[in-house]
Amino acid sequence: MRNIIRKMNELAKNKSTLSKHIITTFPTESVMQVLQKIVTNNIRRIPVCDESDIIGMITTTDLLKLIGKYSFEELEVSEVGRYMSKKVISGDITDKIKDLILLIYNTGISGIPILQDEKLVSIFTNRDIIINEEIWRNIREEIISSEEGIGRLISNDNLVGSEKSIHQLIEKFNSSVQRQMIVQKGNQFLGIISHKSLIRNLFEKFQKDNLNKLDLFKMSVDSLDYLPFSQRSTPVMVSSCRMWIKSRELEAFPLFYKGFPVKLITEKDLVGYLANNLY
Repeated sequence: MRNIIRKMNELAKNKSTLSKHIITTFPTESVMQVLQKIVTNNIRRIPVCDESDIIGMITTTDLLKLIGKYSFEELEVSEVGRYMSKKVISGDITDKIKDLILLIYNTGISGIPILQDEKLVSIFTNRDIIINEEIWRNIREEIISSEEGIGRLISNDNLVGSEKSIHQLIEKFNSSVQRQMIVQKGNQFLGIISHKSLIRNLFEKFQKDNLNKLDLFKMSVDSLDYLPFSQRSTPVMVSSCRMWIKSRELEAFPLFYKGFPVKLITEKDLVGYLANNLY
């Protein structure tokens, strides 16, 4: 274990571990402009900055709540500064990577801004943790059980019927802690939709078809582009699950047992497993 901690300390000196390309927004930009940045750059969060000082954060979770409450026309004239989270949890460029991982895990957030002399220089995310080989090199291997341990058991909380309206899907997301849902049609399990992919779908439909709030009640989940299940068997070792998510750039995938999805494995679950092996 000492060897693991030593390696984690050394990684703090390697700035390539952190994301260098930062997408930011100003508090006076509209919510729709932020939505476009989220979709164009395939990201989940954007720091809100006044010059180089970070003053807030807006995420796909925040944006989905706004889409459920307001029309796209209203969001075109609404400044993001009104809706951003002003309490921002951040790290410092001198922090150890181990400490940043534990901070992400203990706070339950998926990414934190990194500051240097109180200026934003990077963002450290679950994705950065997942793809970094050095971080995982000496972590013990484990089999993922279909019943206990890593991942979350699939229940009605993370299932949505393909016949449900988009409005019902948004309401289900906004009333739960789930960031991913499995799309179900009868006894068939069709694929996964996430906060990020739902926002992309809705933004593109607004741009192309001038989607309005009433359409969210009329259109079904089945009209959305969600990630289909490419196969019914998935890896069960932690390292294999990490490589699965890394190589396919997935946010989550289901663990099947006897032909049925029994668990949802997410980036957050893998980071939690890592964090619990760093002590």
